[in-house]
Amino acid sequence: MAVGTQALEQMLAPVLEALGLVLYHLEWSAAGKERKLVLVVDRADKSEGGVSLDELTQANRELSALLDLEDPIEGNYRLVVESPGLERSLKTPRQFLYACGERVRLGLRRDVEGKSDFEGVLKEASEGKILLDLGSQELELELKDIKSAQTVFVWSGEKQKKRKFAPKNGE
Repeated sequence: MAVGTQALEQMLAPVLEALGLVLYHLEWSAAGKERKLVLVVDRADKSEGGVSLDELTQANRELSALLDLEDPIEGNYRLVVESPGLERSLKTPRQFLYACGERVRLGLRRDVEGKSDFEGVLKEASEGKILLDLGSQELELELKDIKSAQTVFVWSGEKQKKRKFAPKNGE
């Protein structure tokens, strides 16, 4: 039995939801004869921080068991379950929607107000448009005009104070 990407996503979603996770991205990759199914997952509630190694391990076990049981994919492949990382690419409308409230960096296909690169807070995202808060103004853009986009990790002063190392000699 072989299923398409959308059917596979629908099959995996309940397992991830039960773990408090969401599927951020699914992709197939191949190196030589080896095929890999890469599932990028994150916490459904971003206020709790990023996905932990224990959560990734649990997701890998449960998804692997489901895929073995249902056998929706023909042939051999290796399952990889990973986090999207601190700074991640935004490519799909769902990824833009998931990144609302986060700082993002955009590269545009055309200039807007004489610039093609912008950084700001992603305020809203819909199927075809986003609203970017630049601080002094808001910029509405169509997704088709975005050449590249990624989230930007911002180190807060509070996090920097919690470092586990101490500077030497008062530095």
